[in-house]
Amino acid sequence: MNTLIVSAYNVNTCSRSIMLDQLAERVESKGPSDKIYYLNCLNSFDACYFNFEGRPNVCFSCRINANRNLRLFNGDYTPLSFQDILTADDLNQANLFFNDNAAIDFNTKYHNFEIGEALLSVYISNTRSRDLELANKSTYIMKSKVNSLALYIASKRFLKENGINTVVSFNGRMDYKRAIFRAAEALGIDCYNYERTRPGGYIEIFKNTLPHNIVAKTEWINKAWNNPEYTLDEKTKIGIQFFEEKKAGKVIVDKSYVAGQQKGLLPEEVKNSSRNIVLFTSSDDEFAAVGKEYKNPFFVDQLDGINYVVDLMGKQLPDSNLIIRMHPNLKGVKGAEATGILTLDKIHPNIHVIPPESPVDSYALINMADKIIVFGSSIGIESSFWRKPVILLAKSFYWFLDVAYIPNDKEDILSLLKTDLPNKDITGCIKYGFYALKGGVKAKYYDQKTITSPPLFKGIRMNDYDWMTKIVARIIRIVYRVFNVRMRLKWIK
Repeated sequence: MNTLIVSAYNVNTCSRSIMLDQLAERVESKGPSDKIYYLNCLNSFDACYFNFEGRPNVCFSCRINANRNLRLFNGDYTPLSFQDILTADDLNQANLFFNDNAAIDFNTKYHNFEIGEALLSVYISNTRSRDLELANKSTYIMKSKVNSLALYIASKRFLKENGINTVVSFNGRMDYKRAIFRAAEALGIDCYNYERTRPGGYIEIFKNTLPHNIVAKTEWINKAWNNPEYTLDEKTKIGIQFFEEKKAGKVIVDKSYVAGQQKGLLPEEVKNSSRNIVLFTSSDDEFAAVGKEYKNPFFVDQLDGINYVVDLMGKQLPDSNLIIRMHPNLKGVKGAEATGILTLDKIHPNIHVIPPESPVDSYALINMADKIIVFGSSIGIESSFWRKPVILLAKSFYWFLDVAYIPNDKEDILSLLKTDLPNKDITGCIKYGFYALKGGVKAKYYDQKTITSPPLFKGIRMNDYDWMTKIVARIIRIVYRVFNVRMRLKWIK
């Protein structure tokens, strides 16, 4: 059994510890003829998801981290860099492809590798913009499209020549990781994409799919719920606890977005309305380019959907308020979608927009709402738990949990808006809450106390730098800024 473990990134990510955990576990259990390869970038490329601007000091720190992390573990395996498996011909093939396909979009594909989605997923997460014209002018896109495709070509050859039976990676949505994932898929090799579930060292494994897959995620939710270690009463209490803690602003599996909001604060213009419908927008950067599964079944995108609802409310339901609460994570975003939403309250008098930075309390909005509309945001399942009818107009992790009303088609939306809807049963909500607090499986050597604390391997922090490393990284940064020269210093280990 031959295994390739793809670490790739070694700054600002828990994956460096999770992949090292997998390396240790697999080396411990390997047979005498088994081979294990451990693949990192090691400054093979000048930029990545975690170093979008291509700063050489970040590449240096990442490489130092990778080498020092491997010193925490001794065993029989072969360390590799992207550069070790790439050839000049791989880069030439990639360049030839882009000579005929210079501009990328969401449909750009090379064999089974959806390179357009993979690149744009990184671009959107880093810039918060979906403007394809700007994306194609981005230095990152121009460089990484060639690097990603060359890595896909190289990975297929490496996997085949070395008889790889299994690929182990983390997440898999970003360009370089997805290139290797799709290379394995093209050859019929099983790829296991790992993901952090929650603090405490808990992880999930997704076989031959991305962690964003709704069916696979639902299976993990149900697996947690079926855990015999807890009674039904205990599971229910824990599931309820999740929603109570979220409402209180506690950081659980993601940062809290209500920290800057004033408890109980509502917009003056809607306090005395007889009927209020609240629409919570999504900040769905991570889900913008993860496959056709997340293609909106009703609209081109979220802005198209919001415009449709605004038109319905303004013309068909003028006596009801539509309050659009923009996601706090959109604060400072200047893209077409954000600016487009901000001007919607000028179209009809019953439309009210609450900007991302507003201190208006999102939970107070839930309390006063007659109905909630969401485009996949987690506040949709929270609203359902707090006994509000929720209309779901985009794909989400809770699509199959029966916690929201999903239109049969676009024309069905008006009926859902006009009709008095009973609250959904909250069993699906409680399952989700229990999963959020107790889901996943415990890793053997990886741990992380909170989502913001440094990841640990065998109890050792993964991102401690000595004074010399910090000084050298600072010198590299200054030289790059002043002279535009990239110092690689590969002799420093």
